[in-house]
Amino acid sequence: ETTEEVSESNKIYDPLNLYPSDSEERKNGMIKSIEPEVVVANAVVDPLGLYDSDSGEVDSGAIMSQALPFATRPLMLTGELPGDAGFDPLGFAKSREDLMNYREAEIKHARLAMLAAAGWPL
Repeated sequence: ETTEEVSESNKIYDPLNLYPSDSEERKNGMIKSIEPEVVVANAVVDPLGLYDSDSGEVDSGAIMSQALPFATRPLMLTGELPGDAGFDPLGFAKSREDLMNYREAEIKHARLAMLAAAGWPL
């Protein structure tokens, strides 16, 4: 059984997981993953220049947050959601489900606040 390398443009996007795990498409690597691959790195970030850069302790490839430039970007905030600038200083979004739950709650609260602001002058 030979598995050929499939180009990125020929991969199948399966967001609902309709293809079973034992299908030929999954076995041959033709299914495109739903979520991007997350690289976990224990990075030492040195915004003040306290460490010697030649010591190897400082990770120059760490992805920094746009919202807090001195902090690393949280793992669940990949930049794929609108308005995602990497702001989660307390680390509430520990999983993808938590992130989507907090996002939905924020949208509901924002809509309620807009209705309250519109009804205030009345």
